[in-house]
Amino acid sequence: LELVLTERCNLACDYCFVTRRGLGRDMSLEVAEAALHLLFDDAPEDARLWVTLFGGEPLFVMPFLREVVGLAKALVKPGQELHFNTTSNGTLITHETAAFLAENDIRVLLSIDGTKEHHDRHRKFRDGSPSFDHVMRGLEVLRKYQAWIGARITVTPESIGNLVSSVEWLNQKGVCQFLIGIAECPEVIWTEEDIGKMDGQIRLLVKYYRRTLEEGIIPLRILDFEASLEDRRKSHGPIWGCEAARNKLCVGPDGKIYPCSRFIALNDGQGAYALGDVFCGIERYDLVDDMQDNRALPRNGCTGCEYAQICAGTCSGVNLELEGNIYSTVYGNCSYQKIFHRLRTEQPDLFAIHRKYPILHSRFTGTGPQPEAQSTPHIRDLLE
Repeated sequence: LELVLTERCNLACDYCFVTRRGLGRDMSLEVAEAALHLLFDDAPEDARLWVTLFGGEPLFVMPFLREVVGLAKALVKPGQELHFNTTSNGTLITHETAAFLAENDIRVLLSIDGTKEHHDRHRKFRDGSPSFDHVMRGLEVLRKYQAWIGARITVTPESIGNLVSSVEWLNQKGVCQFLIGIAECPEVIWTEEDIGKMDGQIRLLVKYYRRTLEEGIIPLRILDFEASLEDRRKSHGPIWGCEAARNKLCVGPDGKIYPCSRFIALNDGQGAYALGDVFCGIERYDLVDDMQDNRALPRNGCTGCEYAQICAGTCSGVNLELEGNIYSTVYGNCSYQKIFHRLRTEQPDLFAIHRKYPILHSRFTGTGPQPEAQSTPHIRDLLE
């Protein structure tokens, strides 16, 4: 369950899908409590459940975040396994905040776009001043309380040529785990030339990844390198789309329920694909069915693709924003996915290397090997 605690943020990142169009709303405790009941009440007694504290910048409303964490711990039922994570821009991390996050096992994913030059190009404070130095101070504080540091790097056409140098530099600074995403918004245009640079950088990243793991000095995880061709066939073969409206929901500050956080600021900040609200429950099962539609027919851009049987397609929220419907693929993200699909065919051993190094399987995001839950609920089981 993603809880968008606030749409406010102290930064004004020009590619952000929340604050770029959000209305600056804050969630109330009443909405948060109703959302948590939605998660806990109908979930199996042995369910492993995740609450993502999202924004905006969730640390911007730190007192409220503390309340929500306490409330969730009070509401979770015996036998249910509760985990927290949050995504932060890192500028508001203090020793007090870092201690609270560590004490409550809230796993922090920092948004850092690489070296100072590339980070400050898009991630500025609202007054236009650069944020990089503040983020690095926050990183140093967080390292004192959390041994494993993860970061999301968002690359743009301007920065894609420096992806490897950014990952290497951050890895040397103590970042162990990387989520790499590409900026997707109307203002960002990916060209064939940009995709060529992307392909070259990812192949260089493969070399750095292999070398770093073989040396065994600095821990490193790159999640894109941890799903083999066979893994993809098993997990995505018959499935289009991601976890949104399958085993994940998002609740916006106003209490509306969305497939994921990507939908809350669409439609000029009013949101799109609202499935219902936390007080009345799911009302738009037709939209749930749309998100879970596995038919090939609506996805004409994918049916002839050689990777159709191992690819889930591109983000439904991005598709809706840029193409007008949830099914049509977006060029930049589609090209990014194809690069990794080609690598799975060309270098199958690459996607098994991480299994040689069990120490790298951190509990940081829960994406490494975890104890198998006795029962993992499907979203429809929780809603009906």
